[in-house]
Amino acid sequence: MRLRRLVPLVAAVALPAAAIVPFAVQGGAADAGTGPGVLTGADLARLGAPSTGVPGPDSPGSFDATLPNGRRVTPAGVSVQTGQFPLNSVLTPDGRFLLTSNDDERNTPARTGTAVDPADTKNGAGTALSSYAVSITDTATMEVVASLPAPKRLAPPNPSVASNGRVNSDAANGLFLGLAVLPAQGGGYTVYASGGVSDVLYEYAVAADGTVAHPLDPVQIPMPVPTDKTQATYGMAAPGWLTVSADRKTLYVVNNNGNSVTPVSLATDTPGTPVPVGYFPYAAQQVGSKLFVSNWGVTTRTFADGVGTTDPATGTVTHTYSPHVGGGATNRYANPDTSPTKSSSLSVLSLGGGLSAASTISLARPIDGLNIVGGTHPSALAYAARGSHRALFVADANEDAIAVVDPASEKVLRRVLLDEPVHLGNLGYTDGESPGTYGLTPDALAVSPDQKTLYVAEAGLNSVAVYSLGNNPQHPHYRGRIPTGWYPTGVTVSPDGSSLYVTNSKGAGSPYGYQGTYTAPGVYTDPDVNWSWGSVQKVALRGLDLEASTARVIANTVVKKTYDKKKLATLQAGIKHVVFILRENKSYDTYFGDDAVLNARGANGSPAHAQYGPYVPNTRKIAEQFVVGDNNHADSEESNEGHQFALTGTSNDYSQKTVLTRFQRPLTNIKNQDPEDYPLQGYIYNAMARNGKSYRDYGDNLRISGFDDGSSPDFCSDDPKPGCDNATYASIADTTSPTVGLGGTYSETLPALKVLAGHLDEKYPSWNLRISDQRRATEFISDFGKLVDAGTAPEFTSLWLPDDHTGGCAAPGLTPCTPTAEVSDNDLAVGRVVDYLSHSAIWKDTAVFITQDDAQGSPDHVYAHRTYTTVVSPWAKRGAVVHTLGSTVSVPKTIEELLDLPAMSYGDLLANDLLDYFTTTPDYTPFTAVPASPAATAKVPAEVSRIWKLAAPLGQGSYDSGTQQIGALTNLYFQSLELSKHKSTMARGAYAEEQARIYAAARASAPGR
Repeated sequence: MRLRRLVPLVAAVALPAAAIVPFAVQGGAADAGTGPGVLTGADLARLGAPSTGVPGPDSPGSFDATLPNGRRVTPAGVSVQTGQFPLNSVLTPDGRFLLTSNDDERNTPARTGTAVDPADTKNGAGTALSSYAVSITDTATMEVVASLPAPKRLAPPNPSVASNGRVNSDAANGLFLGLAVLPAQGGGYTVYASGGVSDVLYEYAVAADGTVAHPLDPVQIPMPVPTDKTQATYGMAAPGWLTVSADRKTLYVVNNNGNSVTPVSLATDTPGTPVPVGYFPYAAQQVGSKLFVSNWGVTTRTFADGVGTTDPATGTVTHTYSPHVGGGATNRYANPDTSPTKSSSLSVLSLGGGLSAASTISLARPIDGLNIVGGTHPSALAYAARGSHRALFVADANEDAIAVVDPASEKVLRRVLLDEPVHLGNLGYTDGESPGTYGLTPDALAVSPDQKTLYVAEAGLNSVAVYSLGNNPQHPHYRGRIPTGWYPTGVTVSPDGSSLYVTNSKGAGSPYGYQGTYTAPGVYTDPDVNWSWGSVQKVALRGLDLEASTARVIANTVVKKTYDKKKLATLQAGIKHVVFILRENKSYDTYFGDDAVLNARGANGSPAHAQYGPYVPNTRKIAEQFVVGDNNHADSEESNEGHQFALTGTSNDYSQKTVLTRFQRPLTNIKNQDPEDYPLQGYIYNAMARNGKSYRDYGDNLRISGFDDGSSPDFCSDDPKPGCDNATYASIADTTSPTVGLGGTYSETLPALKVLAGHLDEKYPSWNLRISDQRRATEFISDFGKLVDAGTAPEFTSLWLPDDHTGGCAAPGLTPCTPTAEVSDNDLAVGRVVDYLSHSAIWKDTAVFITQDDAQGSPDHVYAHRTYTTVVSPWAKRGAVVHTLGSTVSVPKTIEELLDLPAMSYGDLLANDLLDYFTTTPDYTPFTAVPASPAATAKVPAEVSRIWKLAAPLGQGSYDSGTQQIGALTNLYFQSLELSKHKSTMARGAYAEEQARIYAAARASAPGR
């Protein structure tokens, strides 16, 4: 545990809540702790989120909100809604307008009339709601006055590389991070925006009043792309951050995938030769004759088969696969191959006589695979000068630190660790000591015009930290914090220094601004949690009460809780084995909305939003027999970050900022377990290993870049069972064949987590919807059963059962190919696993947690993130429904409490736990699985089945790649299925006409089908 002396904060403002007392940041009476060293499970139980109610905005139009994890956001100043998932912002030179780069690949069209209350502060929301677009906000009125959409690339496509059925392509439009604004000749502004996956730089003309001419036709400047066919970056530069030279003659384009910087002449719009830098460069900052570039990445992506095979007709390079973890029979579990100059570093380029590489500054920590697992993530940059003192600030986002670099000597002077929001004096330790965890995530920086103040966006705390630079910026001094919206990604200061502008990528939460109707404060229907509406806030700096705003940040984040010490001690003594089952993409209502038993017990279910009730008899029986939470919410918008939250309690800045651009930037960014996704201290497996606990993994934490997860035309290499024949491959309908491998093959040389060596069942399939969850359940019961019989059952087990994701019926054999068949397959597998565990020799001291990784693609009447958690154990309550707010991260936190472990991150440290789900009086009655419903696989009319056939390519090759469409197709499938039940009662022609209407809507929901 990391311990250090800290500047104490002021006392927090109390928020009323049952069984909760205000969290005093300094001093105050406290329970006796265990002393410096490692936090115990009891220590974790003393901390929680300030809210236990329902998430959502406080009222229509409000930017104050409760988040899915129970934290609050109360952004200071005035806020306005901008576009979807803004990741960066810049001011015009005169400070009149603020521009944001909205980087959500979901690419829904701009909508009007989406404001819930036209009189609220969402002025201009109808203009700003397109996905890939630049929003222009008037800083005086805080209204969005224009939106600059990113059109598709006009230039010929770049060379491409194909692997796993995906092709790196710049045919689509896109934006990523980069923005620059210059005064235009004759008035107005010239705006530059990086096109990300489109490999172009967009140049827009904006009038002096912030408006744009229509039709909008920006200049497109194609970027040079990498040409090394052995690299997954081949053919794709992915331009990101933009920096204008001091003389305003050159624009430096940081190519996030191209690992380079390209100079562009602003006089001729001509790109020069890219200069190589480190891995996944993020930002650039000019200081005199030097250009400093932060290298965000950890390692490269190299194809195992070298240059692959080039199609002479199209130029597409295709790579083959190796049926191993990480692309080789040896070194399968290892730390990523890092570079001292390219990993977690600064590249220094010389500007004299043209752009050229000069030197490198390392900001890395040595990765040992146990204590240090991820990179430091150097990202945002800022520069300050006072007198003869100069400082370059680097946000090391993955280690909660600001590196201070002397730009002249190029030496790292110090690392300033962000001030901890939790001090251990409250837990019986010495005042000023910290819990030694991470997750504050500094990801944006700004220096005031007078060079006296540094502002640091803390995405993991929903705040901006304020540091005084005094007369020497090399020694920043922490002063306090300012509350922001959800997940701030940009900070900038007005030219006169009077206002701070903060860009929040998730605003007030996913329901804000979506089409729909509030039925009560905080109650909202949103069928797609991926649509993250961002916001911009304007904070008046003069007269700001920093002490009060700091107190508000802490009060929004954490409270000290009372808990039943005897109960926790009893559970710790009684529970020795924990199994965590993770499923895919379902809301509470879609499974339980019409569950009459649960609703009679007071569960908040909506029959109107239920979809799969008849097809999940085991899921329902488990919830009815044991305990279920109806106020549990996913911390994530989608699966990739959902697995991060589930297995590490947080999701780092790389995971967050690339999560909604990932499908258009393969193969370097297929997501979920790339080395850049790794938190600094790793995953729950690392926590178990560090604390001497036994553990085993079945399928999760394995999906890394270059993974063939079920879209290969060679079914047998993908699922190498004995006697496999592509012509007769049975797909998910095969529920009995033994599993042979991980259900996937790899084309890249990335290894799996080092800590999983010897702790992974390599016969258990990971992601692949072609493989039935029945086969997964059979393999788990076989492998885990041997451990139980030998008396070596692990203390912690993770188990991934993914087939309720639905989609991906491309392979033959599944009859009928329907979402109900896929969900039913998953439900029976869950039932079989729970049945086995509850009849096993370790049942008496086992607890099983079951939840979804997210709630996307399925409807819910309460909140877009709402899902459920069930606990199965002799120590679990029976026939109970818990209404206390919990989230994905509540599961790992409760596991840590039960197994007496320290927290992995601030996410789990400050989450609400699930101790309310347990009792101290055990009931050893086991669970008996029930057969699948015959209705799940019953033949459906052709006019119904044709709808789900449109889902064939969706979701299979990359999970969540088509979730938006899958959600829409699911709704339409059930509409069509219900309509088919009334065919005999409908007027002649009416039935066919209505089915045709539904099918037309389905085709529109699956573009290109």
